[in-house]
Amino acid sequence: MTPLERIHYLANILNLASSQIHEYQETTLEIICQEIQADKAELLQAYQLQKQHYQPQLVGRYAQQIGNLADMLFFVLASGNLEEHHKTILLDFAQPLGITQTQFQRFMQEAKARCQWIQEWRKCSACSNQIPANSKFCPTCGEFQQKLFLTDLKKEEKPVSTFQIPNKGFVLLIDPAHNNSLVLVKNFKLKNISYLEKEWLYGYWEFEHIGEILPLINNLSFDLVQIYGDGQLLKWEELFAFVPCAKQRQQSYSPEEHCFGLNQQNLNIWGCVQAEMNWQKDAAWFCYGYFESKEIFLLDKKKISHQLEQRLQSYHLCPHLARKKLPHIIQALPDKIMIDNKAWDYQTTEKEILGAYRLENPLRWAFGVSPLNLNLAVEIIRSHFPLFSVQKK
Repeated sequence: MTPLERIHYLANILNLASSQIHEYQETTLEIICQEIQADKAELLQAYQLQKQHYQPQLVGRYAQQIGNLADMLFFVLASGNLEEHHKTILLDFAQPLGITQTQFQRFMQEAKARCQWIQEWRKCSACSNQIPANSKFCPTCGEFQQKLFLTDLKKEEKPVSTFQIPNKGFVLLIDPAHNNSLVLVKNFKLKNISYLEKEWLYGYWEFEHIGEILPLINNLSFDLVQIYGDGQLLKWEELFAFVPCAKQRQQSYSPEEHCFGLNQQNLNIWGCVQAEMNWQKDAAWFCYGYFESKEIFLLDKKKISHQLEQRLQSYHLCPHLARKKLPHIIQALPDKIMIDNKAWDYQTTEKEILGAYRLENPLRWAFGVSPLNLNLAVEIIRSHFPLFSVQKK
């Protein structure tokens, strides 16, 4: 797992914690951190994260998600008290994993067995050998068994650093072990800070300036970076899903043609290939609406707007995406489309489908419209993107 995945993994577990953490729950955290190779800083960040109205979320591969559920049960049962709100959280987490009632009960039994084990035994923090639970030193390697987990961490939380993540804009925390760290500090004026028991290279920017640091983003290793947006710890793809597409744009002979899909011969009027709503005969979005009559199709612009919003949500920070123009482009589309076999035709199927319009000779079912040329698309692009020269070929 990546560092961010480990943080969310632990936050899922800590979401089940009561105000007072039981001694045995401290032991479960120690075991779990050893097993997933999480360090003190990651546990402390998980603790901070779950205090911010955190909702459990699936992280990592399916096997890791199952392991997370098992560890959540292990943690909550270690207190000897499984309350109704705990059951709700656990069942909500298990539901998308497809866990049956029988499987859940088996996880419960295994968690109880693990809880029984920790009352008698523990793993050495150095050599991982099984030793009596109350051992101060490992009889095998001699290592002192220091408990460094949540109670102690919360005590240490204060004086480590007074640094706070800004609650506006976005922040990058880069591990100094990053192989480009010295170059990054010099070129992008990053600062050295201490945050939650760890040293970081720190950079802050307002969202509208994200285009200025694309060279920085392109040179980062995801697993050595933490990202905050408006004060919240985020996954890489929540802010920077656009980066691979932006790289392709940069490498294109004509960058703007990349955005309009012309490099793949799939023209779109939105200025973004990630919309996946192209101007083509069988495009699904030309079926958003209904037939008022045999020749008139009413376009559902609200549905088009919703679909655009959903598809482009992950790319909203792309500096090349003109989001403010999208509502105007939608309004430029006709409210009513007339089937004239010159500019527009039907999208049809031989099988009857709900909401389709029955056509005769031959019998078929019309469920949308199909553009027969690019005239309107070119007109819209020229009107809303006057600096982009689009040519009909």
